[in-house]
Amino acid sequence: MQSSERYLSMSKTAASLMAACLLVCAGCSTPQPVPVVVLPTPPAMLMEPPAQLERLPDNNEPVGLIETLTSVTRNYRSYHLVAERLRALQAWVREQTAVVP
Repeated sequence: MQSSERYLSMSKTAASLMAACLLVCAGCSTPQPVPVVVLPTPPAMLMEPPAQLERLPDNNEPVGLIETLTSVTRNYRSYHLVAERLRALQAWVREQTAVVP
């Protein structure tokens, strides 16, 4: 008799825990409205696509030092221009989110 009473008690406890979990999970899955901040269109210069990187020729011939240095320097400059535009765009977004309620 004791084992069946213990089983019944454990079943009731398990059922209570399952019901509590379902209630908690049901509350978690209820859609909640999320405020959406709509920012104005950013300046066009911040949204221009980056320049294509320069590539060295793929013809299995040796490449001169001057050609290599020129290509690396131009790509490095492109990287810095894109990085600066990204910083400017991030600053613009921060300013807009401070202004838009």
